Amino acid sequence: QVMPIAGTVAYFYLRLDGTPGGATSYTLTVRKKGTDTTLTCVISGSAIACSDTTNSVSFSAGDLISVKSVPSATNPTARAMRWTAKFAPN
Repeated sequence: QVMPIAGTVAYFYLRLDGTPGGATSYTLTVRKKGTDTTLTCVISGSAIACSDTTNSVSFSAGDLISVKSVPSATNPTARAMRWTAKFAPN
């Protein structure tokens, strides 16, 4: 997605429609222009949600924002995800 205006993204929350299962996990990372940022969280085992309320990332108008999902080495159950974050314009 293209960021329409400049600002800072923080308070990243993510939720799955079910657990990853067992000892498996997903690592979720907010990306800026195709590059990983410090906004990241991990959902594992019986959890269905995670958050990063510590880090933030600045975006310029026109930057691309996306969320990357990386499954653990032992594949977790496939799940749909929903995410949200706080956006504060500059």
